[in-house]
Amino acid sequence: MSRLGLIRPAVNAAMQVLLDGKIDKSIGTTKGDIIGFTASGTPVRRAVGSNGASVVGNSANSDGLAYEYGPQWFPTYKSGYYYVCNSTTATTTSGTLSNGILRLSPWVVTKSLPIVRIGAEFTAAGDAASVFRIAIYGDDGSGMPSGAAVLDPGTISTGTGNAGTVATGGTPGVYEITVSQTLQPGLYWVGGVVQGVTSTQPTMRCIQSTTLPAPLPSGTSAPGAGQTYAGYQMNSVTGALPTWSYSANTGTHPRIHFKVA
Repeated sequence: MSRLGLIRPAVNAAMQVLLDGKIDKSIGTTKGDIIGFTASGTPVRRAVGSNGASVVGNSANSDGLAYEYGPQWFPTYKSGYYYVCNSTTATTTSGTLSNGILRLSPWVVTKSLPIVRIGAEFTAAGDAASVFRIAIYGDDGSGMPSGAAVLDPGTISTGTGNAGTVATGGTPGVYEITVSQTLQPGLYWVGGVVQGVTSTQPTMRCIQSTTLPAPLPSGTSAPGAGQTYAGYQMNSVTGALPTWSYSANTGTHPRIHFKVA
């Protein structure tokens, strides 16, 4: 009489890793948890950005495992195309950004982003030596700018004196600065500061509203009646961009665009 033995199904290497770790992939929310497999069967593990938030993209970690960095439904930035940084739904103009006040609004970069141009627009010239300096800062993990500037590309002349990195002769228009910068996925703060004004400020193209990635802290005091804001400002910024230091909440920010390499 023959005996029927227990038939053990074949287990590939990827499945064995999952079994050995006894990890339920449906709750793979912690760094290192297996959340899926590549086409070749390599386990894909959850990775978390340095600020605690998931970021986007795939890479091989030093341990040789494949890691997944957050949602994969975001489209890839199209090479050679232009984008506006801050999800602008409407624009306006402002000639009262104030000399030396750096204004920043949030900008979410969803995938590794190489940029070759970054620019802004002014619609009316300011003093002959006036300029507009573009700025990008990182985030401190709590929804506020932090640290040294990620990018200080220089200035666009907004007056007839051509004092900026990019000369315009004071002619209003959209201008850009050549850069070579790759931004990794995460939350950034983008904007700029009018500088070199003695009496007449340039009128800058600004964002009128923007899609915020999350509620932003409004400071340690209760918001004022009817207060709206979409970012932060730092006062007394002259010359090169300094380490960020909070001055106030603000609701008016220059529109910044970029070109993908």
